[in-house]
Amino acid sequence: MLENIAFYLLKIGHITFILPVAVLGMIVSARHQDRYLKAAACLFWVMIINTVLKLLFKVPLMPHLGHGFAFPSGHMHASCAFYGFLAYEIKKPSVRAVLMLLLALLGSSLIIRHYHDLKDVLGAATFFVTEITLYHQLTRRGGAVVTMLIAIISAVGAMIYLKTLGPVPFHVWLAFWGLAGCLITLALAPNIELKPRALSTAIATLITAGAFLAMMRLFKYLDFKAYYLSEIRAGLAPIIVISIKAATKRFMQRFVKTS
Repeated sequence: MLENIAFYLLKIGHITFILPVAVLGMIVSARHQDRYLKAAACLFWVMIINTVLKLLFKVPLMPHLGHGFAFPSGHMHASCAFYGFLAYEIKKPSVRAVLMLLLALLGSSLIIRHYHDLKDVLGAATFFVTEITLYHQLTRRGGAVVTMLIAIISAVGAMIYLKTLGPVPFHVWLAFWGLAGCLITLALAPNIELKPRALSTAIATLITAGAFLAMMRLFKYLDFKAYYLSEIRAGLAPIIVISIKAATKRFMQRFVKTS
């Protein structure tokens, strides 16, 4: 029973669940779309850095999981990067408490399912606390531009290091292009408020879903064999979301005026 609950809880910490949440947050949020862009950027950056950390520590996975490295837990580190960053950004104590509880449950679920031990989970959480502390200091003293530059430089450095060790894994290229797309969007797109909110949000969501399906079909047709080409779609995703949101806003403004 407990293992079944843990199995479904871990779905919430997987990138296939987190990224749709981030996209919906970008669309629905009126004044804080940048919050979700930053959380997604944090997630992508952590996915790259955690791969480097695993290779540096080289702590093997539990025998029943096969080959690979366990420390720090990638699942926990990624969950902290997204939900923990949102907890850092959102000032409401109730929301923070829920997000912190979720992270505690995710960490416990990894142990219950025998994917990681306590050391792997606490290691991931510790690295995130260090990262968010550095982020806080950087944004406070150097501003957004300096923080973005350091994120780019560190990510590129990590990619070069990984490339020297062999082929860069699929998920790392996804994270690299996703990070690039988020940072470009953050630099160029201000927060966009949709009005009338319910109708405009529904329209933007439907168009975004259609655009994503079209993009996935296009990349399937192109059939890139190299990950550094196939995962460019991750970088296009945030640009598409915010472009559609901006276009929807302009359309609705004209529609309201003419009607």
